[in-house]
Amino acid sequence: MAYSLGPYALINPYISVNGKTYFYVDVNGDGLASIDDVISRDQLSVYFNDGQTITESLDTRTYVVNTSDGTSTTFKLPTTDELSQLRQSLVSEEIESLPQGWYSGPPAYTFVTANYSEETGLHTIFGLGDGNTYSRMPYELDSVAG
Repeated sequence: MAYSLGPYALINPYISVNGKTYFYVDVNGDGLASIDDVISRDQLSVYFNDGQTITESLDTRTYVVNTSDGTSTTFKLPTTDELSQLRQSLVSEEIESLPQGWYSGPPAYTFVTANYSEETGLHTIFGLGDGNTYSRMPYELDSVAG
């Protein structure tokens, strides 16, 4: 089944060793993971939290997709801890960088997370390639997986 996050396709699923499924978000709609597939956290908040700030709270970082057959699937914007677990899964499977079919060149190896600091207004991105975290303003562009 094909899934989408509003107008953006969720492509190239990867199932981690702990059974979680992660998708790459195809922002430009070409069906491929590329350098053009970047989106800001502000843009994501339209889908995940009705335009409000996304936090680590499950209520603010989930998106429910209802299908024509009456079922629904819930997607979560991952936290830094969850992306760290994804990276550990990749390392344990001896995958060098990112799941197959995910764009791995800069700046797209960093992924938006649900982590946010009310004090500074910054959110955290996670580098799947190196396991580091970085701070970003909500309008800066990064890749998304979840």
